[in-house]
Amino acid sequence: MRINHKFNRVMRAVKGAAGWAQQGGIPER
Repeated sequence: MRINHKFNRVMRAVKGAAGWAQQGGIPER
C-alpha cells in the first residue's frame, strides 16, 4: 500500500516538527 508509506512519511514530518517546536528548536525543512 503506497498510501500507508506516504501517510507514514507525512506523520513522521508532522511529529518531527512538533518535537522540534517542543524542544525550542527550528526545523530546517
